[in-house]
Amino acid sequence: TPLAVTALQDAHDAGVRNPVIETAIRKGVVWLAKFAKSDGTIDAGPDGFDYPVYTAALSVKALSHATGKEHVKARDAWVKYLLDRQLTEKLGWKRDEKQYGGWGYCRVIPKKPEPNTFAPPLIESNLSATVFALEALKIAGVTDAEVYLRAEAFLRRCQNDDGGFHFIYDDPTRNKAGMASSDPLRFHSYGSTTADGVRGLAITEPIPHPIEVG
Repeated sequence: TPLAVTALQDAHDAGVRNPVIETAIRKGVVWLAKFAKSDGTIDAGPDGFDYPVYTAALSVKALSHATGKEHVKARDAWVKYLLDRQLTEKLGWKRDEKQYGGWGYCRVIPKKPEPNTFAPPLIESNLSATVFALEALKIAGVTDAEVYLRAEAFLRRCQNDDGGFHFIYDDPTRNKAGMASSDPLRFHSYGSTTADGVRGLAITEPIPHPIEVG
């Protein structure tokens, strides 16, 4: 739904403003705003969201648009929902860990598992989800430098020596260009992830005092 709403908002911005599109946008932003509760949290329902970071990031973008300006409180609830899913110290992750600083596809809050316990599925950070989150936070006006500096640490771990980027660590299957070497484990750079990496760094690099990447 937020993907469709943001597409219609892009059409609106391009000058396509007929009653059908305007009504569709209005209904869409109202529907997204209804997920926000009065206490500033998001009610994802009994089944949750399949891809919570994508859903939240696109909802933030939709509700940050001029056509969603009546729903700022709901937008801020989505922002909090997104920030709560960054893999940082508050969830038990350390700066020198490869997961640190990014976002991923986990359906639940991605807390670092205790020793000898199972991790929830898709807990790891990946480049695509991280860039979606960063763009949404930037659009919403989030100014906390630490959010961006932590994300930059993850982005730089995804950059190869040739300047290109890979999607995720430790997974040859999801890195679509495949494995470059097994010892040390390296992945080939490829186009779509490199575009994502550059977009991410364009957001994080203006932040002063970058942290050291482990």
